[in-house]
Amino acid sequence: MRHDHYHRTAWCYDTLIEPFIRSLRPTAFGLFRPAANAAILEIGCGTGTQLAFYRDQGCRPTGIDLSAAMLGQARRRLGRAGLLCRGDAARLPFPAQSFDWAVATLALHEMAAVTRAGVMAEMTRIIKASGRLGLVDYHPQRAATFNGWVTRGIIRCIEFAAGRRHYANYRHFLASGGVPSLAEQHGLVMERQKWVTGGNIGIYQLRRR
Repeated sequence: MRHDHYHRTAWCYDTLIEPFIRSLRPTAFGLFRPAANAAILEIGCGTGTQLAFYRDQGCRPTGIDLSAAMLGQARRRLGRAGLLCRGDAARLPFPAQSFDWAVATLALHEMAAVTRAGVMAEMTRIIKASGRLGLVDYHPQRAATFNGWVTRGIIRCIEFAAGRRHYANYRHFLASGGVPSLAEQHGLVMERQKWVTGGNIGIYQLRRR
């Protein structure tokens, strides 16, 4: 298992990051509207804040993450309410068509291109024939407003501060077309999409053809 990049920061991650992404959860949920008791897998579940949100909405949450430290925080938050796994999302330890939804929030842009492709393939594999993918990540097109440009500048600073490799993956994600391009490459249909934060973040609902 690779080095845990969050072993020193997991305890304060929510304090630092949560204020910036809290509003995305109800917005995405309002777009996706999973059925009651839906089985949901979150890729890169981190400290479990989103899993707890979906649990409170009546869903059955499962999360996977590479970081043992982040999963430790998630276990404290969720207790016995959800299944948590440490592992590689490009090799998911679940049978095909075992979830109603697979979701990922601001996770795909962090990955190298080959990993990102593997994760998309695995997410598609584990959703049911009637299942959906719910993705939230950076939108590749230019911001349309002044506030959007300011927000994009802040985002770039945050991504740059995360390290050279992280920033390179972020830049490649945008340059290669983001989620819409990934959907096309994996034969997925874009059912719904919405842009928030001045056009900098996209919320996408996908299904198989």
